[in-house]
Amino acid sequence: MSFNFQASTKESAQIITKLRCAAGLSDLAGKKYKTAARYFLQANFDHCDFSDMLSPNNVALYGGLCALATFDREELQKHVISSRFVLINTTNLTNPKLIKLLTIIKF
Repeated sequence: MSFNFQASTKESAQIITKLRCAAGLSDLAGKKYKTAARYFLQANFDHCDFSDMLSPNNVALYGGLCALATFDREELQKHVISSRFVLINTTNLTNPKLIKLLTIIKF
């Protein structure tokens, strides 16, 4: 049996982001905070509004806090502070306290 499923680029991005968020939530529940952070940080914020699962604000909050708890300074700099994650959240001001924490950590 074969399935003929053709998704648009937007649909594919939404599916991939939803899977990353679900994996992040699963790892968060399993107390695997570092891998949870990585999944949340990989989420595409342009396709990250799943009212049935979580909001973009939640993804940013969970990703940022898990990263703060488990990443070393080099990882924080590379994967969080210098990434699109902070740029998007600074622009949207979804988590101003989280952004303040992350910017304080800058060397």
